[in-house]
Amino acid sequence: MPNTIVKVQSVIDGDTVHVIGPKDEYIKIRLLGIDAPEIDQPYGKEARNHLRNILPREVRMTSGKQDQYGRYSAILRSIRRGSGPISYNERMIRDGYATYEPDYGKIPNGREAQNYAKINKLGIWWKDDLLERPRTFRRRKNQKPVDYPIKHFPTTTVEESNIWRATVETRRRYSELVLYGYVQCATVTFSLSHRFQIGVCVVYIF
Repeated sequence: MPNTIVKVQSVIDGDTVHVIGPKDEYIKIRLLGIDAPEIDQPYGKEARNHLRNILPREVRMTSGKQDQYGRYSAILRSIRRGSGPISYNERMIRDGYATYEPDYGKIPNGREAQNYAKINKLGIWWKDDLLERPRTFRRRKNQKPVDYPIKHFPTTTVEESNIWRATVETRRRYSELVLYGYVQCATVTFSLSHRFQIGVCVVYIF
């Protein structure tokens, strides 16, 4: 559906729109090359409301492939003459309500638009960097907590047993952080005796 004029029916979030096509067909659109915060993520509702405010009733849609959720990846532009080449995809990035994700499709000036939003601390970039990227938020939300059973190691003292239990709990918590993308972890193992070892997790927060 190249360069098709469609009517905007609803804005679901900062990168998903439902439109009505020229044959009155219902079309789900995923804005190409961008990733906006989820609704239950900080700035998620603001991103959705901003897209609602900037989208006119009718837009020109250049779409590509359909994804696993039945959405077409598309670039949306104004149908008005003299409106310029900027797309609403780029506008969401430039205004600071979405990140540029070339893995989701490349758009003209996407990286430049994101740098502009970062430098001017717009929207999600009001701090120096994102606390959590939308794709990381989704991965963390969909992952089940990791739990490691406490093994019954042969110990001679209560102190050794308590150290082992504390070590397992520490490893469990840090492993969750690593899984969810908050930290990077390198484990160093020390031998306390021929029967007992303790692992120290060196954490790099980014």
